[in-house]
Amino acid sequence: MTKKKVFVCDDNTSIVEVIKVVLSECLDLDVLTETKSLNALSYIEQEFPEI
Repeated sequence: MTKKKVFVCDDNTSIVEVIKVVLSECLDLDVLTETKSLNALSYIEQEFPEI
C-alpha cells in the first residue's frame, strides 16, 4: 500500500520540520513540504497530495 501524500507549507522552517517529523514518523505519511508560500500552489499542482 502506498503512503498518502500530505502537503505542509509554512514560511517558518522550524514549524515545517516539526510537523514533518510528527506526520511522517507517527502517522507514517509521505510529507511534502514547502517553505515559500508563494510556491505552494504550483507545488500542489505538480505533486497532487491527498491532504
